[in-house]
Amino acid sequence: MPSEWAPNAPWPQLLALATLTSPFWEIDVVSANIPNGSGKGRHKIETIEALAKGLGGGPSRPRIIGGDFNEPSAVPPDGRVIPFGGLEDDRGAVQREGDRFHRSSGDTNPRARWRDGVMSVLAPDAHHGLRHVWFDRYGYTEVTTHERRSNKRFFDHLLVSSHFEVRDAGYHDEGWRTNGPSYHSAAWAQIVVR
Repeated sequence: MPSEWAPNAPWPQLLALATLTSPFWEIDVVSANIPNGSGKGRHKIETIEALAKGLGGGPSRPRIIGGDFNEPSAVPPDGRVIPFGGLEDDRGAVQREGDRFHRSSGDTNPRARWRDGVMSVLAPDAHHGLRHVWFDRYGYTEVTTHERRSNKRFFDHLLVSSHFEVRDAGYHDEGWRTNGPSYHSAAWAQIVVR
């Protein structure tokens, strides 16, 4: 059954929105689980696009979003987000041309569409106006939140609207990603209403 706020998601159960009532406001809380791109490229970009559309412009009420985004490929210290759908050349420019994934099935996704979808959710200047709690607290540094077969990635994210001040943020590794049941770390943040 399609979600009312992200109707075009191929698997709507991967994007969930709940509205919480607090003494201050109603707060939208979004949980996202974006499919991986190596085996589900078309579904990944369609899910990211549905999430971006659901988030729309800046929120009128407080909003928190968190989950496993299976992106980005890298975050350099200058704050650029490098998606898997964009390849960085020797000069640091991101190439956006060409196709990506599912060529064998005849279902290709232009690299530009892939990159634009990721940027519409994770870029610091995305139209939804949400801030990444890790970047807000620690600047543009990467942290390992997913590890499999010695590949260390920064896949798990928490974003908040301008209604909140980020006091602290981090990731629980022990008992989760290390010595735990998951390949992912659990994201956490201490936030207060402004």
